[in-house]
Amino acid sequence: ISQDMIITEPDCGTKEGVYMIAVREGDKTIITLGDRVFGRILAEPVLDPVSNEEVIPRGAIIDKTQVQRINSLGIEQVKIRSALTCETRHGICGNCYGMDLARLKPVEMGEAVGIIAAQSIGQPGTQLTMRTFHVGGVATNVQVKESVHKLPYDAIIESISGQRVKNPEGETVFTSRGNIVVSRIHQSMQVSKMINVRVAHGQTVVPGEIIAGGYDGKEQALTSQTAGVVHLVDDEFMIRGEQSRIPVKPGTILLTKENVFAAKGEVLAKFDPYNDVVVAENAGVVRFQDVQDGKNLKKDEEGNLRIFEYKREKLAPRVYVGDHEYHLPLNSILVVGDGEKVNPGHVLLKISSGTEKTRDITGGLPRVEELFEARRPKDASTLAEIDGRVVDHNEVVKEKKVLYVVAEGSEDEKVKVTIPVTKRVRVRNGDYVKKGDQLDEGTLDPHDILRVQGLGALHEFLISEIQEVYRLQGVYINEKHIEIIVRQMLRKTEVTDPGDTSFVAHQQVDRFIFADENTRVESEGGVPAQGRQILLGITRASLNTESFISAASFQETTKVLTDAAIKGKRDPLLGLKENVIIGHLIPAGTGLKHYRAIEIFKEEYGDIQRSERERLEEAARELFARPPEPVPPLED
Repeated sequence: ISQDMIITEPDCGTKEGVYMIAVREGDKTIITLGDRVFGRILAEPVLDPVSNEEVIPRGAIIDKTQVQRINSLGIEQVKIRSALTCETRHGICGNCYGMDLARLKPVEMGEAVGIIAAQSIGQPGTQLTMRTFHVGGVATNVQVKESVHKLPYDAIIESISGQRVKNPEGETVFTSRGNIVVSRIHQSMQVSKMINVRVAHGQTVVPGEIIAGGYDGKEQALTSQTAGVVHLVDDEFMIRGEQSRIPVKPGTILLTKENVFAAKGEVLAKFDPYNDVVVAENAGVVRFQDVQDGKNLKKDEEGNLRIFEYKREKLAPRVYVGDHEYHLPLNSILVVGDGEKVNPGHVLLKISSGTEKTRDITGGLPRVEELFEARRPKDASTLAEIDGRVVDHNEVVKEKKVLYVVAEGSEDEKVKVTIPVTKRVRVRNGDYVKKGDQLDEGTLDPHDILRVQGLGALHEFLISEIQEVYRLQGVYINEKHIEIIVRQMLRKTEVTDPGDTSFVAHQQVDRFIFADENTRVESEGGVPAQGRQILLGITRASLNTESFISAASFQETTKVLTDAAIKGKRDPLLGLKENVIIGHLIPAGTGLKHYRAIEIFKEEYGDIQRSERERLEEAARELFARPPEPVPPLED
């Protein structure tokens, strides 16, 4: 599939790119931002967060010295050119690829980067399979669990959403999912030390704007380091920067308040990282319904009372505290007994998080294969299609629970979601969800991520999942190799509305052909087609290539050839495989058209050929100028 990815032009001229952030697990940084962007070309300049000056210009290649500069600046993200956003029609351009990792120089024209990518991913794959025989399946729990929410910078707590109650110990406990919204703080100073303050509370400032005539007795103009809103209260001055959300799950204990200052590393909330809990919202007596000991309530190996599936009777186990009802999902552990008195904030049941399952090394290669083949997981989780509030009317239709996600502000816009009754729902009535949040337990489906959250989220998901498998083995693969394969998986667009084009609905078209046809129709004043990008697994993608010779040499030869004959297809012989099959010079390396008309000379044009011609002529002259050797007389 990736053999056709050859560097065919120096620069495609795109302004697009992808944002890179450091890879972290908890507080530990696994791969620094600088190392992640090494050997790539910047799509936007890197700015110094303090002085806002340009440190590395747009279009610069990141080498070892730039890596150290990026790491020392302490920036969060960098936008780089990527194979996923390259606009070269056949192959890929040099700038979107970046550095040739074998020579540590910018990549040259004609480099077969697709084959290098396939080898870089495939070769460690041989170790993935072999390692398991030696290790013998040691379970490794990968995830480092954090049990607190804290920030790596100073901030102000803007708002806290979600239902909360006070427990008997006086702690504030979340009873539903919520969010803590924080604003990053830049330039915190004392107003009394500032000379001639030139800004007012609530004013928006831009980087470089003068905010005061001096500070602490020094008369030197003070300028704003970042864009933000001025916060002037009593004797404190600060600039509020960008906002970020911290999602909070039920059972979390809140340790902060709204509109307070939180220092870097201060704990804002603490929670149980291994279990999701359901918390009582009011005081009352616990009452069980459809919970029968020995049928669907049994003790597990650890002595916990757990809810099991009971197939002989249809039981819908629930817990009531006063008039509040709580659904009991399968495998949940009951922490309270029937008839027990509880206070607000008391934990009623625990559900162990899905992430706690230990991962075996043997899950290596099959997991990589599952991702590259873009298979839909058996237990795919449902994602929220829009931002909004969850409305649950306890509807069940055909063994499926029905939820609605209602958009904020408009009651008309709502999305119906159906979830199988056996699956554990992660949200409750009244919870606020963001587009792309998981609504139930399960594995993320790459197709859903692409449809709901777009290309950026899919890129991040695929790369982090594939890298995690290899990282467990101690193998480091550069991301550009994975991006090249993912680019080939995303070549097709599915037509949703054909408009005035020659396409039909649900036809899968190459995205460049789709764009060309739309340009043609628009220039004639017609209605362009609408489509959405789709993800194909590598086997499907290689059978759907434009070249039928390359596809026929892979799988289903007769089918591919009959299909090509019926459609009267033409093969332009642009890739490597079809040229090898036919016996032509391959269009890579010096076989590229770019190199065919090149003449080589030493000092001036034609001198090598001239000197060679002269050498041959000289040799011929010497041969003819030599006197003929006397023939020895014949002996009798």
